Amino acid sequence: MAMTDRRPSRPGFSLASLSLSELARRTGAKAVEHEIVTRAAAVAYYALTALVPFLAVLVTLAAQLAPNITGPSGTRAAIGSMTVDELRQELSRYLPQEAYEVVAKEIARVQNQPTAGLLSVGLVVSLWLASSLSGTIIDALNRIHGVPETRSYLHRTLLAIGLTVLQAVIMLGTLIVLVVGPQVPRWLGWNREMGTVEMLAGWAIVAVATLFSFAVMLHLGPNVRRRWQCITPGSVLGTVVFLASCLLLKVYVQYFGSYGKTYGSLGGVLLLSFWFWIAAVILLVAAQVNKVIDDERTRGGQ
Repeated sequence: MAMTDRRPSRPGFSLASLSLSELARRTGAKAVEHEIVTRAAAVAYYALTALVPFLAVLVTLAAQLAPNITGPSGTRAAIGSMTVDELRQELSRYLPQEAYEVVAKEIARVQNQPTAGLLSVGLVVSLWLASSLSGTIIDALNRIHGVPETRSYLHRTLLAIGLTVLQAVIMLGTLIVLVVGPQVPRWLGWNREMGTVEMLAGWAIVAVATLFSFAVMLHLGPNVRRRWQCITPGSVLGTVVFLASCLLLKVYVQYFGSYGKTYGSLGGVLLLSFWFWIAAVILLVAAQVNKVIDDERTRGGQ
């Protein structure tokens, strides 16, 4: 069966005829109706189980696809290794310390294992295991859009795997830009201190990558046919709230939380699960915002 056609009446960043308060009220009501909080818990569980396979895919792609580069002085840099180091640095910025330590240990463990080839059985298995997260998100997005899953099992499985690869490529590309970007001024002979510029550029790059990641999942995940729009109210809201939530959670845990004292060695795992749950809630609410706006357009709102 063909996908349900629910294209918005016009593209662009628009709330149709809804005010912000009305949009918030309708989104909240629909979020309760669609059990977004409960479905986000399922997404968080699968995110935790898919973490190690996804890291294996990311490290493999970094080792196989990230090229070595040669600077003006003739020195060569292994971008693959630098990308994984950048991954650790970026995660330390956005994850609470206990949760970061859990992920950092897994990254080190994956790195110490033999790197799989792009066509190896190990990579295929890792992709299949990691795609369970995308499959769970697809189910939740279908519920939000009120459509059944009419795609075949093979189609849906390949879509979930494709989304997993695409998200890994987005993350890898972002990390490579963060690694290579600061080196360009130095290669051009600019010896001035670029600390503030690099920091602002890094935030901008992460924000754009997060926006694109949200947009890809919101567009390709649900069983609906619609025009591609990267900048939508949902993707913009999701990006802003996600980045802000990461920083706020990190500050809260650092100064007020006591997960390590309360849960001991399990504190990091529980905190990481909570971080995944917050990210899932934000993603699903972003999808619900877009759906509420689309429904208003269907009713004739401008």
